[in-house]
Amino acid sequence: MKVTDVSFEHTQGGLQVEDFSVRKAVWNTDGDVDGTLSALGFKPGNSRVDTVCSDSASKDGSGDGDVGTGEPMQLALQLNKPTDRTARGAILAVTYESAGQTLVHRLGFEVVLCSGPEDLPECALAGASEYDW
Repeated sequence: MKVTDVSFEHTQGGLQVEDFSVRKAVWNTDGDVDGTLSALGFKPGNSRVDTVCSDSASKDGSGDGDVGTGEPMQLALQLNKPTDRTARGAILAVTYESAGQTLVHRLGFEVVLCSGPEDLPECALAGASEYDW
């Protein structure tokens, strides 16, 4: 399977997914850090998922062995906003190719990049359910 695009369905303030990458899961990483994908140990442009996760895949990758390798994958996003103003994005659309088909998986995900302190009202998460889901 190959991830071909990752984008937000709803944005304010010009927030964009500038780049994305996938890799086999590394569980000692922080999901909320600053830096480029390569600085965080991701190979920019890596979009191929070569493992099939089982429904019971665990953080140590052991899974139950019934389906594929059971090795989970991580998807990293490098975000960009055009100004210093607050920007937000919600409902992440992951487009991918698998078995000759192009498919889209939608994730109820929301992110806010604040212009100032996170306790400002404009920085509050609305919740994915507040968007056209």
